[in-house]
Amino acid sequence: MKLLLRYLKDQMPLITVGILCNIIIISVLLLFEIPLDIILYPLAICDVLVISYGLNRFYQMKTRFTSLTAITHPEVTDISRYPAMITCMEQEEFRIIASLTDQIRTLQDSNEKAVRDMIDYYTVWVHQIKTPIAAMKLHLQNEDTRFSRSLQTDLFHIEQYVEMVLAYLRLSSSQTDYRFAQYDIDEILRKVIRKSADEFIERKLTLHYKPVGIRAITDAKWLGFVFEQVLSNALKYTPSGSISIYASDADTICIKDTGIGILEEDLPRIFENGFTGYNGRLSPQASGLGLSLCQKICHNLNHEIHASSTVGEGTIISISLRQHDNLTTL
Repeated sequence: MKLLLRYLKDQMPLITVGILCNIIIISVLLLFEIPLDIILYPLAICDVLVISYGLNRFYQMKTRFTSLTAITHPEVTDISRYPAMITCMEQEEFRIIASLTDQIRTLQDSNEKAVRDMIDYYTVWVHQIKTPIAAMKLHLQNEDTRFSRSLQTDLFHIEQYVEMVLAYLRLSSSQTDYRFAQYDIDEILRKVIRKSADEFIERKLTLHYKPVGIRAITDAKWLGFVFEQVLSNALKYTPSGSISIYASDADTICIKDTGIGILEEDLPRIFENGFTGYNGRLSPQASGLGLSLCQKICHNLNHEIHASSTVGEGTIISISLRQHDNLTTL
């Protein structure tokens, strides 16, 4: 019914002209004293033909509209499914659409190739840069001084930044290496905690970790990256005190710190790409990418991530491993 009303609205100028023509013809013929029944008979035949033509055009428009609605889906790019053209204007529109579609496909192929090449390059670069990092770590293992521990912490941060670059590139790609299975979340957490152990010692921060006892369907590597980024942020913005890792319920992991906290007006935007807020101005090395990547990864893993904070008291990042309805098709 809505489509019919839209069609009638589009044809309103033609309908108005038709009604005026009927009125003019009847009026003129009546002036010549021609009987009304003789006038109405041919007019009725003409009106029936016009209405029939209009209904046929509406049926054709409805069919084309249904076809157009089907091919406007983002995943449908087959121009051959475009409905049959009738008028010369429609044929010209189809020619333009076909030309633009070819250009879009060419650009998409070019962009996808550029992204693949960039990912391949940085993947090789990451593996290459890890070699000297591993070598420096090996050299530092033979020393146990405050300076060597500080260098180990810096190397760990370099590794995190390298992994962040790789994660950012992979998330920008249409193909990401997710491997879903049921994992023991404590095993993932322990690996992340061990990586940060030296920084806890160097910073003299206390870790309160209570095994969460949760098993969940996830990707261990990507969820570990999320835990690592959140823990890194907690360490970065906690000058003294402690960091706690615990389960708030049967499927939610919380990482809580006693750091500087987040301003109330910044809190709604901390997961935005590139947003650093007031805390970012205090820390020049802040990129605003970490939490943004965490949110994207959690979305793709079918998890959720939330934050709550009080300035001067600390921040709590909650990661819900509950299965939601946003699982990305891979």
